[in-house]
Amino acid sequence: MREAIHVNNQIRYIIPQDLSEAEIQNHKLIANKGTFNYPYCDAKLFVKSGPILGNYFSHQHGESCEPSKQSEARSRKYEHQKRMIHLDIHKS
Repeated sequence: MREAIHVNNQIRYIIPQDLSEAEIQNHKLIANKGTFNYPYCDAKLFVKSGPILGNYFSHQHGESCEPSKQSEARSRKYEHQKRMIHLDIHKS
């Protein structure tokens, strides 16, 4: 998931995709202190980063709620559709 609620000011926070490695580490440290919660179930979120999914928030392993699972399924479907369109464009 790309968004969370920042607990200090209760605003929606969307994690940037253009963070430096140092900024990613800082986000991870901040998240480990309980700064980001999931809007639907109020669970503490962690920051993860990788070459395929980019920067994102995650429930603790095994604690994903149903709205999160549905959101992730929609996101994966959308990303797959974008890849397929990209491949189709480059075939032409």
